[in-house]
Amino acid sequence: MVRQGQVGTAPGLHDPPGLLVPADDLWDGRDAALPHPGDERLKFDLRKKSLEASQTTIALQMLLLGLSVLANVALAWAVIALAGSGRTVVVPPSVEKSFWVEKSHASASYLEQMAGYVAYLSLQVSPSTVEYQSRQLLEYVSPASHGQLKQDMSYAAEKLRRENVSQTYVPRGYEVDEKRQSVVVQGKLTTYVNEKPIGTREAFLEIAFEVVHGKLYVKSIKEVNRDQAPAGDGDAGAVRAGASG
Repeated sequence: MVRQGQVGTAPGLHDPPGLLVPADDLWDGRDAALPHPGDERLKFDLRKKSLEASQTTIALQMLLLGLSVLANVALAWAVIALAGSGRTVVVPPSVEKSFWVEKSHASASYLEQMAGYVAYLSLQVSPSTVEYQSRQLLEYVSPASHGQLKQDMSYAAEKLRRENVSQTYVPRGYEVDEKRQSVVVQGKLTTYVNEKPIGTREAFLEIAFEVVHGKLYVKSIKEVNRDQAPAGDGDAGAVRAGASG
């Protein structure tokens, strides 16, 4: 019979564990293959935030793209409107003078500079360069004159190659008629056959231009006879000295 006060813990026995134990107390990290119960939730939150950030970035890029397209359209309309009704002041990178172009009219400085370039393409030629220069020149010819000038230049180029003729042309002055939109270029033309010079003379090249919707075109090119250097009269501009060789 067990008497009061003799009840105790049997040797080798421990207190029983609690029935409910927090999950964090049971996971001690010894099994690396089993994730911590809070890791999956953390990864989910990170992925969600990353997705939201990506969506925000894409939306911002689409907005900027849309604004860029609208700006380009507005700029295009502004240029068209300016060419159609106003005056465009141009400062090209390869020339020293500024000039302007209206809907159907170009300034004297623009006509002079373009006339010098057209004269170079027309008269500073050789059998090896004439075809390329003819193509370059045709890019500036008006649609109404394109067919005739192309035919004329093709005939001249074929004759030049057949006879092995080369030419050098040094502009000496320009007579600009701003009202008629034309320029007479005066210069020294030297002709070579088989690379030997056969003569030098003064040549006057008259170039007529027209402006269509703010763009300058070459309407005609022809050599004219002059007994003396060009001189301005009436609406024509006075002759200006050009480059000399």
